Amino acid sequence: MASGGGGVFSPEEIEYLKSLPSVAGATSKRITYTDEFKRYCIIHYNQGDVACAHVPRSWA
Repeated sequence: MASGGGGVFSPEEIEYLKSLPSVAGATSKRITYTDEFKRYCIIHYNQGDVACAHVPRSWA
């Protein structure tokens, strides 16, 4: 994503991001994650887990 350079998401990428259960919103320059997903990540980070290693498929 945003591989076209410039760090800007295309309209297609924004729509895809918005379709993900873990994403609360997306713009051309920003992704906002749901509070539930952020809490999940913080809990696992504090337990020493690697960032994306334990993300449930329902959020992927």
